[in-house]
Amino acid sequence: MALYGYRIEMLPNNVAAFGDAPTKTRMDEFSRSYANDALNLGQSQHLAALAVAAGQAGNDAPLAKAAFVLFGEVRPATNALASSQAIGLSSYFDSVGVLVSRPAAGSRLAVSIKAGGNENHSHNDVGSYTIGLATEQPTGDVGATQYSAKTFSKDRYSIPAISSWGHPVPVVAGTLQLQADKIKPRVLSTRLTDDIDEITINMADAYSVPVLRSLTRTLMHDRR
Repeated sequence: MALYGYRIEMLPNNVAAFGDAPTKTRMDEFSRSYANDALNLGQSQHLAALAVAAGQAGNDAPLAKAAFVLFGEVRPATNALASSQAIGLSSYFDSVGVLVSRPAAGSRLAVSIKAGGNENHSHNDVGSYTIGLATEQPTGDVGATQYSAKTFSKDRYSIPAISSWGHPVPVVAGTLQLQADKIKPRVLSTRLTDDIDEITINMADAYSVPVLRSLTRTLMHDRR
């Protein structure tokens, strides 16, 4: 759990805009630094190196941060990890079917793809993906839409940007996807190596189309 803020990043300061996340989502450096120091995660962020103003505005608590920086010495918990945890070239969250595939050294191209919904902030986006290039996302999922009275009502999925119409997924026989958080993610196969990351997702369950026999999406990230 403590490593999530590191593992979900495709690239530094670049996180896939899935669900209600905006394309400019950034990890909170104060939270990551605290977790790193308290749990000895072996990452590069440390409280002592942060300015009190660092961090995301939405998570901001300047008085608490100032107290930690000025008076607190965060010591690793007795059950903290004993060695550095490598984030690596890929992170696969198998329970939700999310793959984050990062670039090899010298490259700036990364990709994330998902196989299922995510509860209250879910979109109908089974098989959606985002391409990352440095700190930008030139193509793929557009992420959050403007909140309105409909956003968290029974009419949520009638909003085009939340329905599958607003995502990089197919329309099958004129039919949009079903509600993604009601569908169990089905990843058919994965291959994660230093050269290639590959994932195949079953998308047929996301459509109520009687004549549909099979629909899969395979994403391959070749770093060579």
